Amino acid sequence: MLSCLPRNNLGVQVLMILSTEVSMEKKIRQSLLERYEGNRVIRGLIQLVPFGLGSAADVSLVLTLEKIREERTREFFDELAKGNIILDSSLLESEDFLHCYFATAKYALNSRRREKIKMFARLLQSSVTGEGPNGVDEYEDFLNILDELSYRELQALSILDQFSNRPRTSDQNDGQWANTFWEEFIQRVSTLLSGRNYLR
Repeated sequence: MLSCLPRNNLGVQVLMILSTEVSMEKKIRQSLLERYEGNRVIRGLIQLVPFGLGSAADVSLVLTLEKIREERTREFFDELAKGNIILDSSLLESEDFLHCYFATAKYALNSRRREKIKMFARLLQSSVTGEGPNGVDEYEDFLNILDELSYRELQALSILDQFSNRPRTSDQNDGQWANTFWEEFIQRVSTLLSGRNYLR
C-alpha cells in the first residue's frame, strides 16, 4: 500500500493540492446547498455545477480561484432565486431547460463582471416565463450575444434604448431620426466611460 505513495516532494504536493481541491469543492457545494435550503430547484441546479479545477501548481492559487468561483456561483444563484419566477422541479426533467442552464452557467461562471453574471441569470429566468427567447436556438443566440458584448457595450446599448421612444416624423429616415438625439447619446456614453469620447 505504501509503495503507491509518491516518494518525492512534488508528488506529495500534488496529492495535498488534490486533497485540498476535493475538500474545498465539498465545502463550497455544502455552503451553497445550505444557503438555498428552502429552494429545491436551486439546490438541484447547484448539484449539477462542476466545481473542480483539475490539478494546480500552487495551493494559494487554488484557494484564490475557488474563492472567485464561489463568489460568481453565489451571485448567479442569488439572482436566479430572486423575482417572481417559479422554478419548479419539472424543469429539472426538461432537456431544453437543462441545456439552457448548463450553457448559461458556463458563461456566467466565466464572466468577471458581477452585473453581467446577473444578466445571465435573468436570461435563464426569462426562458421559463415565456417572455424571453422563443426556443433553444434563439436562447443560444441571445446567450452568445450577451457573452460577446462587454459590460460597457451593454451599458451603451441600454442608453441608446432610452432614446428609442423619441418622436419621429414620417419624413425622417433612420439616420435623420438618430441625428436628433445622437449628440446627447454621445455625451451620456462618454460620461459613463469616464469622460473619454470613444464615439467621435
